[in-house]
Amino acid sequence: MSSFDLEKFSERGDRFGENSKLTLLKSTEPYLDEYFALDMDGELTPIGFETPTTDINSPGHKTVIARKP
Repeated sequence: MSSFDLEKFSERGDRFGENSKLTLLKSTEPYLDEYFALDMDGELTPIGFETPTTDINSPGHKTVIARKP
């Protein structure tokens, strides 16, 4: 599972600012708000995964790692 962060595209720091890249992305991804609001720890832990760790790969990307014993 991988995740990404689009805040770097907005000069104001909000995900859905005036930036045309974000406008285009949101128009093709109708559930983008839910994607950013997803609590990985809250979703993975109850189904048997150990607490996930999050590593930042680059300014716009992160990796979430969770193990299931």
